[in-house]
Amino acid sequence: MRSESLKRSLSVCARSSEVLKLLLPTVEILSLDLTSEFCEAIIPVLPTSAPRLNALEIKGSPSMTNKNLSEIKSLLISYPHGLTELSLICQRHDIPSTVLNIIAPWPSLRSLTLKLGLKSIPTAPLHNLQPFAALAHLHILFDNTLDRFISFLRAFQILNFNSSNNHSITSSNLNTIQFNVGGCSSANTWSEFLPSLLHTNTKLEHLIINETCNYQCLPPSSFDFRPIVMHPSLAHISTLRLSPGRTISIMLTDSDILTLARRCPHLHILDLGLRSTPVSLYALNVLVRRCRELSEVTLCMDVQVDALRDDEKPEDEIGLQPNTHLTKLEIGDSPVVYAGSLRSSPELTMSIPQFLHAMAPRLKSVKDGAWSNGTYESPWKVVSYALQMMVTEEGGVISDRKPHPLDPQISKRRRHRHRVTGAALEKSNEEGLSDSYSMSTS
Repeated sequence: MRSESLKRSLSVCARSSEVLKLLLPTVEILSLDLTSEFCEAIIPVLPTSAPRLNALEIKGSPSMTNKNLSEIKSLLISYPHGLTELSLICQRHDIPSTVLNIIAPWPSLRSLTLKLGLKSIPTAPLHNLQPFAALAHLHILFDNTLDRFISFLRAFQILNFNSSNNHSITSSNLNTIQFNVGGCSSANTWSEFLPSLLHTNTKLEHLIINETCNYQCLPPSSFDFRPIVMHPSLAHISTLRLSPGRTISIMLTDSDILTLARRCPHLHILDLGLRSTPVSLYALNVLVRRCRELSEVTLCMDVQVDALRDDEKPEDEIGLQPNTHLTKLEIGDSPVVYAGSLRSSPELTMSIPQFLHAMAPRLKSVKDGAWSNGTYESPWKVVSYALQMMVTEEGGVISDRKPHPLDPQISKRRRHRHRVTGAALEKSNEEGLSDSYSMSTS
């Protein structure tokens, strides 16, 4: 198996170009680092020496020159029928639009990763009528605003405008869209751009848009999540990560989350950032229980103790089972109401942890803003400590069967678990929560 793996995939790290030339005829996946001294010898012979090659990764460095870009262009021209996977990441160097014009007609290109810049946007229209026709996975890194990025998508007909001036996806096979944008964009741009990505694309399963703007260049603003969640194309979504810049927030309501839970039953990862409108524990509970494969959630919460009452269940919660896949819950600086001191509050040590444990039995901790800020104590750290104790005491053996509420053995075990948890927390108070208070977020 090790030998077969070596034949199929190769990274240029050997000490002899002659050795590499001997290996190339069997290679199907190749990673080239342009800083390697062997690349100059390998690139010219690659099309003839690696006839089985179908996936290529090229990594540049800040010190690369225009000569390197010319070599990349010549290499790609040597593949008239194209590759199935291509990754071009050249730091501090834009991939020119002339290079993109070469790969746009490739009929079998399914996966594309690019580091783009302003020079990547063509000034003249493409002659190819169906660019990137087979593209299923698109990952773009772009050090500018979302508006400029839209210009690139439009130029390469990945994103078009129809007669009603609405965006539409032309690469209808797209399964995964991941955009990492470096500039600050307005809320209006986000609200127009997101529905366009879903407009005609019924196969989309993974949508990841991350704006890493580290400076505040625009006034605070927000956009509404409802037009996004109402799109029929969201039905098959598995990963939804939306992270606008630091001045942009997402307007959410409990109704939006409940709609998402109904329309997206196959959701695995939900990340709407830590600046969204807080939603209730009730909405979180329905989402996590209805989306049984959900393993990771990032949302702002507004935790009211009233939501923890075990009264008659609303219609949305009837018949829903616990989620045994959720292991990561991140809530940022979400507010939580509790009575008493931090370490002895019944809400923090019992009510909230019990609610979360019943919802997701494998959840060991809740990550809040205090984790990243280095704050030693916070309400959510107390909740996390109690959660970890509950999971530990059950030995990690979680059953999907919903226990009958009148089962005396279940009630007995619950009373015992709460008593042990309370004792452990009391002991931790005496020890100042010591080192055991820092725990894994897994």
